[in-house]
Amino acid sequence: MANCPYCHKYFPKKALAVEHIYKLHSAELQQSGMDAPQALYFSTHGTLHGKCMACGKPTDWSTKLGKPYKMCGDPACRQKLRDAALKNHIKVYGKATLLNDMEHQKEMQKHRPTAGKYQFKDGGYVDYLSKPEKNFLQFCDKIMDFTSNMIQNSPETFVYYDPVTKTNRQYDPDFYLPDYNLIVEIKDGGSHTNTNPAFVKETKYKVALKDEVMRNQTKYNYIKITDQSYGPFVELLYRIIDEDYDSNMKQVSTKNKKKYVITEAACKEANETDDPIVDIDEPMTGKAYLIIGRKGGEVACVGLSETEKLQRIYLNDFTSMNLRETNPNDPALQNVDITIFKYAGDKELMKDFFATVIKLALSNSKNAIWDIIQMMSKFGIFYTDKEGMKNNDHKKMDFIKTNKKMEKKGGEES
Repeated sequence: MANCPYCHKYFPKKALAVEHIYKLHSAELQQSGMDAPQALYFSTHGTLHGKCMACGKPTDWSTKLGKPYKMCGDPACRQKLRDAALKNHIKVYGKATLLNDMEHQKEMQKHRPTAGKYQFKDGGYVDYLSKPEKNFLQFCDKIMDFTSNMIQNSPETFVYYDPVTKTNRQYDPDFYLPDYNLIVEIKDGGSHTNTNPAFVKETKYKVALKDEVMRNQTKYNYIKITDQSYGPFVELLYRIIDEDYDSNMKQVSTKNKKKYVITEAACKEANETDDPIVDIDEPMTGKAYLIIGRKGGEVACVGLSETEKLQRIYLNDFTSMNLRETNPNDPALQNVDITIFKYAGDKELMKDFFATVIKLALSNSKNAIWDIIQMMSKFGIFYTDKEGMKNNDHKKMDFIKTNKKMEKKGGEES
């Protein structure tokens, strides 16, 4: 929920308030020297700085988050946050033996052949213990444009009861994203699963116990990422940021905040290749795939599809300057370099936008509005790429680049 700081109009979602401010209050923004998220935040907090969770020093504003960072850039604060978690753990459960001490185990694990330190673009380092964890850090750094202070160790060790051994076990998740209050567990599953029956049985049993303890806790958001399936992760980040903000309260109490717990089953994305073609009369799902076609470095066409197979595409042909319904064999999609992006933003915004695109594509006035990229910004959906194509001046991006190829008749790909 958010109220415009200038006209005080109410919006159910932060993204809608931000788009409203950019559209109707550009003069006020220019006078204040702030962008829309800053104006929104400043109106309730009176500052654009946050407070480091570890040392209490001021933190800088994050354009990506639309709010200040939760952690400052001091590497020492990473250990301070962990030390505080350990003190709390000992206070609650008592001092653990060396063999059961999670910190001792962590130190031992750092000597694994697969362990190492990943360096982010900002120069900061984050430890990892496995190749999937390293891949996750690379994704956060290179794709999500995270800074190293946005990835921390888990702030808490969770204790759960094992009814088979009749003992308490400890679970220390892989990473913590303080700006999203999100604990992340990385699991190498799917196509890389160990098929040994005894291993599978024991693993499933332990996973079920860990999932249960995370479902029962109410302090943190939680997601388990399996086999490098990052779609649900990115969608969750957008949801947390959009629902975390309430302009009527400077700080929403932990008890009143909605918590998201997404376990392994939810992260194995649905078999979207089996999705039927969506008819015009059927309700929109909020899923979307953006198709960018370039020729000689210049954008030649832009398309939008609601299914992963891209059977039905609503296409901007930049030659004829129109918007039409078509398929992967359309002449405008031939002999061009195709890049496909998956939408990871607010599904409600995409539902409204997609419905409008379909109506325009099927109408008689096909030349009235034809630019999908620019149209998206009017619905609070943003696009920015490294080639300079964008619909906003704030480097906002609601799409994830995929490695998907476009399938055409005869088994051809582009």
